[in-house]
Formats: sequence, C-alpha cells, structure tokens
Amino acid sequence: MAKKRITEIDIIKGVGILTIAAVHLIYRTESGLANHIFRALGWLLIGLFFMLSGYTYSTGKRTVRQSCNARLRYLLFPAAITEIILLIVGGLYCMLFHGYALSDCLHDALVTFLRPELCVLISEEWGQGGFLYNNLSPSWFIWSMLWTELIFIPTAEWCGKGDLKVRGCISAFVLTAVQIPIYMFVSPLPWLLQLVPLFTVFMLMGMLLHESGLFKCEWRYNAALTALISFLGFAASVGVFSLGGDNYFNGYVGVYGNGIDILLPIIQLVPGIIAFYALAKLILRVHILSDGIIWIGRHTLTFLMCHCFFAMIAADMMKTYNRMGEVWYLEDAGLTLTPEIFWKSVAGYVIAVICCISVCIAKDTVAKKQ
Repeated sequence: MAKKRITEIDIIKGVGILTIAAVHLIYRTESGLANHIFRALGWLLIGLFFMLSGYTYSTGKRTVRQSCNARLRYLLFPAAITEIILLIVGGLYCMLFHGYALSDCLHDALVTFLRPELCVLISEEWGQGGFLYNNLSPSWFIWSMLWTELIFIPTAEWCGKGDLKVRGCISAFVLTAVQIPIYMFVSPLPWLLQLVPLFTVFMLMGMLLHESGLFKCEWRYNAALTALISFLGFAASVGVFSLGGDNYFNGYVGVYGNGIDILLPIIQLVPGIIAFYALAKLILRVHILSDGIIWIGRHTLTFLMCHCFFAMIAADMMKTYNRMGEVWYLEDAGLTLTPEIFWKSVAGYVIAVICCISVCIAKDTVAKKQ
C-alpha cells in the first residue's frame, strides 16, 4: 500500500522548491538585505529537505539492503535519467546558440556528474564547467542526499531496535562530534560530501520529529497568531544564519575559529521548521492556493532538476544576464541592478516555473496511460 501523504509536508516542499528557484533565478545585489534573506532561506531549505526525508522514513519495515535499494530506485534512477536528458537537450541547444562543440558538451557532462572538485584533479581547465554545467548545477543535492542515505539508513535501523528517541539523540550527537573535525580540517569534497555527517543529523532530526508527532497535532491557533509564529520563526532562522551561515556550507572555519559554528545549521533548523509548518497551516486556509502548492510539492524532484535549465533558455530569449554558475551577482558581471534587469529575472523565474509545471503534467499523463 502507498504511504498516506502528509498535506503539510507537501506544502512545505512546494513552498521550499519555489523559494529555491527564486534564490537561483531572481537578480539582486550581493550586499543587499534581500540577498542575505534569500541565502539564509536557501541554506535553511537544504537542511529542511533532508529533515523531511528523514521524517518519512519508517524503521523496521525492511532490511538495510532493501531500504537502500528502494531509496536508490526512488532517488538515483529518476535523477540520473533527468540529468542525462537535460545534458543531451541542453548540449544540442548550446551547440546551436552558444558555439559549443561536441567536446564542450562531453566536458560539461563530466563536470556535472563528477563536480569541479574532482575534475580539477585532471587539470585546472577541466575543473571549470561551462555555460551548460552552470545551469544544471542544482543536481549536486541529489547526489549528496544519496551518500547521506547510505549512512542514515543503517543508523536509523539501529535506532529503531531500541528506544528510538534515546538512540536517535546519541547518533546525532556522535555524528555532530565527527563532523566538527571534518569541517575544520578536510577541504570541500564533491557534492559537499564533507558535510554528509551534518546532513545525516538533519535526517535524524526528522526521524525524531516524526516520533514527536508534530504533524499529527491539531493546530488551534487563529490566522493572526499563526502568521506571527511563522514570521518569528523565519526571523530567528535568518538571525542564526547571520552568525556565520555561509561558512559551514563552504567548508570554512567560522566565527569562533574552532568549528563550533557547525552547530549553527542545526540550531537554524529548529525555528525554521516551526516557521514553515505555521506557514503551511496558513496556506491550507486558502484552498485554491494550497491545492496548487501541494501539487508542486509532490513534483519537487522535477522542479529541482529543471528550473535552472528552463531559466537559461528564458534568459537567452530576453537577452538578459544569467546569474547561475560562478558569476552569481551582477557586480561580478560588471553590471548594475536596474528595474529592467530585475523584472526580466522575475519573468525568467515565472517562465521556468511554468515550463516545470508543463513537464510534470506531461509526466503525469504518461504515467496514467501506463
């Protein structure tokens, strides 16, 4: 039997993936408050997606091997097929409109799957992805989650053989203790693999959250108080990020100089999940809005993999600046943020979302016929 979906989780995922697309595609200045908030929410959502993946995991249902096989089929195969299709279609597009040769397509495909951190070992030039790679780079999250699953599943099964809360807390504490020296002394690895222990902690937090029964509790607050709870949660999460949030994802020793700031993303996640949960309860009050966001939340993988690809084409159509890749900000490109550039980026965002919706509808139609 299929698992019963939790509506609030689908809403959180839907809002989350739309926010991540906005972080990637809407132009802003690097030093502005909007960019700080966007980045804080973007990194928060990475932890949140890991947490929700841990929340939906059930211990004791299958063996470790069976669980790993199931997760690989569910996560790796669709992601790999999608990535290959995007590389083929995108390669042809870049050959037609960006002067790519076949060797450029193959190079960007290799950098996409191995990441620059490994390709740079071949040569400095090989470590630099091109235009196509820059617009497929969100795929790192899929592969990072894959490796995290391989640590999380046996850990979760061990936790399920005893007092789950006690063993879960012990596992989270041990993994955090392991993460600190790795964070301090290991250079950034492909797919952010140096943060796999931290990502596993996020998933364990989700498993413990499931044990607490948060999503099963009846929400009794009125709309005004729910909105206030959500706002305060987001404000607290952004505030924690301000203490050195960019450091841990870049592999830098942060504000304390001893790796203790690796605790910041764990702390940030607590008010973050409360904020998104309260927001989900607000959205549920508006059925027209909630139905659409729930649908998007159930197609998160497609949106994650494809939104930058479609935005690349939209940016070409509008002849505007494309901010994916190494040149993230207008200042880096020697440009100034103008109303025209900003609104074109908003238009590109909307086009990308519409294209992703179209792909999801097509996939659903094919699936129903089969």
